Amino acid sequence: MRRNLSPVWLLLTLFLAIPFARAEEEDEAAARERGKALLASLKTFDESLTGTTFYGIYAGTKNIGTIKTVVEKAPEDTAGVYQAVFEMKMKIGSNEFSSNSRDMLDGSFAVLSHASLEEDPNGPATEKRSLKDGRWTLETSKGEESAVFGLAAPGPDHGEKSSHWLLARRIRTDEKRLYLLKGIAWPKATDADPEASGETELDASVYKDIRIAAAPPAPFEHRGASVTARVVTVTDTKGETTSYAVGPGDKVLAFWPGDAPIKIIAGTEEEAGADLAEEAISDEARAVKDAVLVYFRVAAKAVDVDEIDKVIDWASVGKQLAELNPMFKDMDAEQVAGIVKMQLANSPASVPKDQLDILEAMLKVSVDGDKASVKIKGEGDKPFRLEKRDGKWIIVQLPI
Repeated sequence: MRRNLSPVWLLLTLFLAIPFARAEEEDEAAARERGKALLASLKTFDESLTGTTFYGIYAGTKNIGTIKTVVEKAPEDTAGVYQAVFEMKMKIGSNEFSSNSRDMLDGSFAVLSHASLEEDPNGPATEKRSLKDGRWTLETSKGEESAVFGLAAPGPDHGEKSSHWLLARRIRTDEKRLYLLKGIAWPKATDADPEASGETELDASVYKDIRIAAAPPAPFEHRGASVTARVVTVTDTKGETTSYAVGPGDKVLAFWPGDAPIKIIAGTEEEAGADLAEEAISDEARAVKDAVLVYFRVAAKAVDVDEIDKVIDWASVGKQLAELNPMFKDMDAEQVAGIVKMQLANSPASVPKDQLDILEAMLKVSVDGDKASVKIKGEGDKPFRLEKRDGKWIIVQLPI
């Protein structure tokens, strides 16, 4: 939301803008030099990076899929140094997703070729990229859409997830450090001009920064054990963030996307396919969670909308809504309940019924005496707020 600046604040902003900009430029210049030095140190094959790793994908403690990574020496008849294969399978409710990619990388983990197949309920999507004589060719398809793109290579491409996964394993620091590299923000088939035919030429503007923020080693919990790990956070060419926890032996113990409440955790093949151990939860916390789950069951249309009356204080929620929207100011509790329930009844299900168990595993409960809060792990700071009244937990604020 844009804020109107007071004259004093505006003057202060103008005076501070120049030194802040200079400091940022100097920091970025140093980060680029660090990036160059990092890549220069990675020219030869490193056997310790090879092998197979299994990961479970988790929403809270609920397993929703697996990832298998295989890194090996590139075939002799290729220009690559490493070959990285990532295989992902995921199921959310009744929806199944899969992704298989194969990358050929040079000694600094820059991409030389890439091939992938992704499948979801909307159908398959494919990508095939190859670099030859200083020129990239991308063939991509999604459903009935397909396109071919060409690009004169502006420089090495470190934009793939496999590159980031390997780079994180080779960044070691005892203090916070920023590294800047470059990668290509490749378009999708649906980005092509529908009027264009043949190959669409891309320009160097698709060659963008990759920001790698590395932190020093710190305690990290991995499958119930306390270990020491360093967290390396990569912001890719499209602004998407992924954090990697690198532990003993430079192994990636876990990684997670910055904008989704899931975590991907390394383990044995058997562990990767199983749920995590349930966190110990008190009877009070269980009762708090059950109250909030009534709200979500109503939102999923799994129970009648009137069930929500049993767990909400409409007068308190009305006061909260009145602060956000003047139309609620003169309404009594019954009128507020009527409007909210009508909206819930007339809106499509906001949570699929077959995903309620996943949602339950993602709820984080905090209890403090007769007050409690519930939020979805990894989401924003606005929780459900509850109070205990006559032995029963009641929602008094919604996460809005």
